[in-house]
Amino acid sequence: SSTPSRIDSNFKSIELTDADFEAVNKVAEGRHTRFVNMKDTFGYDVWPQESS
Repeated sequence: SSTPSRIDSNFKSIELTDADFEAVNKVAEGRHTRFVNMKDTFGYDVWPQESS
């Protein structure tokens, strides 16, 4: 952000109701996707249980 109003808006937060939070969690339910391959990053399998 480069304008004062955008910088200010970056610090604003909202409160989610329990229903909102549940709706967000439901969208992600059953979706586990790792976008970084830690084996390539660190040279060894950090989470071997996910490799099987």
